Amino acid sequence: MAEELGIKTCRTEDLNGYYAKYGHGPTVEENTIYTNPWTFENPSPVNFECASPSTGGWGDHAPFARRGIHYINMEATNWFAAGGDPELDYSGFYETADTNIGDSGMFMNTKYDTLENLEKYFPGRAQEHFKIFSPLLCKLILEG
Repeated sequence: MAEELGIKTCRTEDLNGYYAKYGHGPTVEENTIYTNPWTFENPSPVNFECASPSTGGWGDHAPFARRGIHYINMEATNWFAAGGDPELDYSGFYETADTNIGDSGMFMNTKYDTLENLEKYFPGRAQEHFKIFSPLLCKLILEG
């Protein structure tokens, strides 16, 4: 459905082994959705907890999943960022590998988790994600 809307997708098969080959994640492109790149064959360098396409059982979607309620989980995770905590590196908890901003690169669920800070450090990112996710969510709900 994303591709029908002109949104580029980087699926697991596109990213599987990318980090092992290049030592970093791909260049982030506009109008593109990226999935969890880690697989059992090519796990993250540390903290391998969930193979793609899962994001694990700790996200906002988890309570719905446990109750058997259907959900749509869209996120803007940076799976390739390491902020210096081996328990969280390459797990999607860091928004950036730049440990000088946020809480060692982490914004989610910290005092930095505000639209003002996201705009300051990542200008236009939130709007870009809304531009991608909003039409996709509508299509999924109306046609899915």
